[in-house]
Amino acid sequence: MKAIYVIEFNGKRAICVNTDYTKKFSLNTSEMNFIQYLIPLQLQKGLNEWMILRLDDVSKQLNIPRITVNNWFKKLKDTNILIQERFRSNLWKINSNIIEVTIK
Repeated sequence: MKAIYVIEFNGKRAICVNTDYTKKFSLNTSEMNFIQYLIPLQLQKGLNEWMILRLDDVSKQLNIPRITVNNWFKKLKDTNILIQERFRSNLWKINSNIIEVTIK
């Protein structure tokens, strides 16, 4: 069972997060919304490709304090949703083992 499901149908995309996974790792609504923000960025880049995600840029785009965005990055990294290339790197990708993309 995957943690994240993406279904594309007639040019529209639905992103679903497995509720068992959210309960297991105590993901809150804002963290799940952050996942919803990251998925299209990852799919645009390619599922196994690195994304450049700078804390300042993401904070400005979402109009959210840096500390909050930093906590989201850390939580998603700790829950194995996000993979960081190396410590203090701006290169991130969604763990392709926990996501399933279906195009209909």
